[in-house]
Amino acid sequence: MVRHFPPFFPPPPQIRLNNGVLQPSVGYGCAGLGDLTSRTVRWALEAGYSHLDSAQVGEGEGEGEGRWRVSELQHRLVTSKLHPRHLGYQTTLRQFNATLKDLRSPYVDLFLLHYSECWGDLCGGVQPEGTFLDSWRALEEVYQAGLVRAIGVSNFSPEQLTRLLTSARVRPAVLQVHVDPLGRNEALQALCRREGLTLTAYTLAAAGGSREGNGSEGKGEGGNLGRSTAQVALRWALQQGLVVLPRSSNQERIRQNLQLYDWGLTAEHMRRIAQLRPGS
Repeated sequence: MVRHFPPFFPPPPQIRLNNGVLQPSVGYGCAGLGDLTSRTVRWALEAGYSHLDSAQVGEGEGEGEGRWRVSELQHRLVTSKLHPRHLGYQTTLRQFNATLKDLRSPYVDLFLLHYSECWGDLCGGVQPEGTFLDSWRALEEVYQAGLVRAIGVSNFSPEQLTRLLTSARVRPAVLQVHVDPLGRNEALQALCRREGLTLTAYTLAAAGGSREGNGSEGKGEGGNLGRSTAQVALRWALQQGLVVLPRSSNQERIRQNLQLYDWGLTAEHMRRIAQLRPGS
């Protein structure tokens, strides 16, 4: 089947979620940076990022939102998440309240279930109180109470997302999942478009999958355009209507990863990227 790619178009700096909330189309991914978090978040704010995405308070060393000054978070969209060890109705309510306290804010902009379940050693042997459906019921309540502007999920499979959509009284606004030119997650992309969810792509391998952002996707395209490999991977995602969350601990790369709006990939660029395969 021949794939047709749209011509270059300027991606919007903000995307309207299915409940009307505006989300910046480029955010800075803070989770997993450990003791570098405070410094790199400040660099991101200085570069002009207006969306900060983190794990929940206490989910890892240096990752708590409390390390950020309250003044730094004003007029910026902040995303926080629930660790799967805290799945369950009552536990979710407690952890959500802990996030409000840590942010010293009366509300959270966007709150996600980080994973649908515990697997491997992710939860350190802790048995969650309940399931992601129980947690979703709690998030529906805090959403309806006006304590969170939008709710969503992260790292859900198409089957898990469909199960949630079938039972939810408040539809998720966002699915956050790994997407890059070599791992396109096309089934989830299609499901989100069909159901009206905004797909947020994290850990684009060329844009910060490692702390230094090394990768090979679109390397030739980047050289041809005078852009970095990371910028090409990010721009590729933006042109598919995705929100992107580049992560880097390098100040210059943090700045470059936000410079995505004044240039574009042609249909031919997109076609060549679509032909990339792992190891190419």
